[in-house]
Amino acid sequence: MSIAAIVNDITALAFACAGLANLFNVGDVEANFRRWGYPRGWRLLTAGLEFAGAVSLLLPSTRLVALAGLALLILAVFATLLKGREHFAHHIPAIGFFTMILADAAFQQLARDL
Repeated sequence: MSIAAIVNDITALAFACAGLANLFNVGDVEANFRRWGYPRGWRLLTAGLEFAGAVSLLLPSTRLVALAGLALLILAVFATLLKGREHFAHHIPAIGFFTMILADAAFQQLARDL
């Protein structure tokens, strides 16, 4: 298994776990979404997007679209956190997810170039 495949699988797993956390309201994320001004159940939409992105990462034909879509999702997270004036500690997971997306995209490009 190549490094690109491992990084891709880790990224997919991370987004699947994030989707599960939103789906099952771990840590009362619903309260956070409400505090940020999102309608009730918005976490379920977010969970669906995270799951769709995770599955799409595993399919070579949709991998690049998944990376782009997940990057947009994380940029929306950053905008929400900045607008909500959240403490920097809330930004750390988003930074981690964005870093995984960038690393995955870089390794996918390297794998194509070889």
